[in-house]
Amino acid sequence: MLADPELSEFAEAVEIAGLVDLLDGQPTEPPDPDAEFVTVLAPTNEAIEAIANWEEINADPAAIDRFVLAHLVEGTLTVADILAVSEVISLSTDELAVDPDAQTINGARFVTVDQTALNGNLHSVDGVLVVPSLTPPTTIPAPPETAPPAPETPPPAPETPPPPPDTSAG
Repeated sequence: MLADPELSEFAEAVEIAGLVDLLDGQPTEPPDPDAEFVTVLAPTNEAIEAIANWEEINADPAAIDRFVLAHLVEGTLTVADILAVSEVISLSTDELAVDPDAQTINGARFVTVDQTALNGNLHSVDGVLVVPSLTPPTTIPAPPETAPPAPETPPPAPETPPPPPDTSAG
């Protein structure tokens, strides 16, 4: 589905996210009525390369998964279907705003449209629809600092009783 060289960055992200099978759309015999159909809103390489922290997103498994899922919509939607509604919900549950007058989705214009595949439609867009935040680094808390052992102090000396009074008078 993502053979267009202008979509190679997105195709690589799909591979890293492990979602190739979802977009592969291999036919089954007999056809599976429960097969997943998706609409791909693939940002062009130029759009992806404009993301300032793309390398960090690409290296973060949670961020790259969310990035790819934010550009996938359940079902087989044509551009006409998309432009007929005010928003669509991506597989990452992001609400993508549609502007039918400007013919944009989340501010991105459609570049190529209605490319059909076995399991859905592909549209390329000139912008990234959602830029995920990076997963905060997992840190292992440092063990609590222990105070150095206090120097041993000898126990207090027992009080010695006063000497008995001198009873020798003499």
